[in-house]
Amino acid sequence: MEELTKNGTFAKWAEEATKDGRVRRFPDVDIAKEESALPSNRCRSNDRHIIALARTSRARILYSNDGALQEDFRDLKLVPRPRGRLLPAGESQNASKGRRRLLRRSELCPNQAAR
Repeated sequence: MEELTKNGTFAKWAEEATKDGRVRRFPDVDIAKEESALPSNRCRSNDRHIIALARTSRARILYSNDGALQEDFRDLKLVPRPRGRLLPAGESQNASKGRRRLLRRSELCPNQAAR
């Protein structure tokens, strides 16, 4: 979250979303502990903290264009079942349908607020 809050627009949105229960925060110490438990040579990306967050939060949806991070996220030795899914990018109607379909799956976002 720290690297994202450098963007003022995102920081404001995140603060409101946290108050509304749409964003859940996890203690930095928990993420750091999980990051140190990752196999040292397994990650292809330089985003071990994101993999650690996925493991800690049990979130299994990733929205990123970083190919190496996508590979890490789908690696069952890094992010165990349920398998991580990639949220489709783009503005097409199919991408929008794919995003809605994935976001409705509670096993991919187990900590989401009830709607």
